[in-house]
Amino acid sequence: MGQKTEIPDLEGLIKDTIGGHVIEQQVASLLPPGENYGSIMYKVDFTVRKDGTEKVYHTVAKCTPLNAFTQKMFNTQETFKGEIAWYTTVIPALKQFVKEQGTEQKIDFFQKYYGGRISLDPASERVDADGVILTENLKYSGYQNVDRHQGFDTDTTKAILRDMATFHSVSLALRRKDPEMFREKISPYLNLFSGDDDEMKDFLRAILVVFDHIPSCKHLLERINKSMDSAAQYDKSYREPWATIIHHDFWCNNIMVTEEQPPRVTILDLQTTTLGSPAIDVIFLLLTSVKLEDIENRLDYFLQYYYDQFTAQLKSLGIDIVEFSYENFVKEIDTVSKLGQYIHALGHTSVILGEKGHTSLDSSDANYNMDAIDTGFKVNDKHIRKFEWITLEAEKRNWI
Repeated sequence: MGQKTEIPDLEGLIKDTIGGHVIEQQVASLLPPGENYGSIMYKVDFTVRKDGTEKVYHTVAKCTPLNAFTQKMFNTQETFKGEIAWYTTVIPALKQFVKEQGTEQKIDFFQKYYGGRISLDPASERVDADGVILTENLKYSGYQNVDRHQGFDTDTTKAILRDMATFHSVSLALRRKDPEMFREKISPYLNLFSGDDDEMKDFLRAILVVFDHIPSCKHLLERINKSMDSAAQYDKSYREPWATIIHHDFWCNNIMVTEEQPPRVTILDLQTTTLGSPAIDVIFLLLTSVKLEDIENRLDYFLQYYYDQFTAQLKSLGIDIVEFSYENFVKEIDTVSKLGQYIHALGHTSVILGEKGHTSLDSSDANYNMDAIDTGFKVNDKHIRKFEWITLEAEKRNWI
């Protein structure tokens, strides 16, 4: 294991955002195994003396994985740089565009950023073990992660869909109305994530054991297998008029919310962003991260809610919504689900509902490799119930 006890040159990391002299720092592991995969997360509390006064900052440090396997899986050399650029370039561009449009949209669903680097060597172009992204610790502002074994309730899901619609609509409008800004400040930091498709196929095959416990889905096994064969890469395409920035990993651990009504939302982990269909983020969130009792028989309700938010915000941004009919939106949902989001949802559900505190993927183990992967899959009752609902919904909607 390679746990950090301090963040080297913390003062240099924060010089452009906080400034001052760091007189003390305390560093501790933030997340237990199985709650984060592509990086190592630390809780970092530090005290800064500036202009004769002292102030304590509560932050989170996202650090690079220590083993080559995880770095390859998450394309760390590109995605880590891209995530820093999201905070320094992309988010400011989105905020600038909204301000120029004079609308009521607010881009207030990202963390406060305090600093980032890929190395202690300012001349280096390679991400190394001293790479770090420092952001606010949202728990001190009342945010929390939902219990991933439970998922979001209806009111929280609507709040997330509302902000997701803002994210998608602003990005789409910016791409259309200011293509030069989009090309210069957005495009270079999209589509940097690249997984290993063969390894993904092996992982997906392993989870098929769940269906041994679901008699109601036995007649669909051949169709499910065919879907896996054709969808290991998921849907990496996009179709006009829907093309916009998507998060591409919109599940419960990448979202923090407050308990107030309506909840405030913060979107985390920006390393997988790409140009794609908003339907990908919408259906992936709904299939994986909403309480089963809140989503059963209500999928269409949530789809309509997102659509209404999305089109209303497009109109306020001066985009003609004639080509964005609800019928075409549902077709887009069906298309991305057939092309891979049904399978994507199954794969992620196996992780979300897996045993807490247990994972065979350890980003902090410098010696970790393929041999350490636990190919066994422990099926529980939550897997069975959720796989059954997702699959029967997919059969009903002709996604498989």
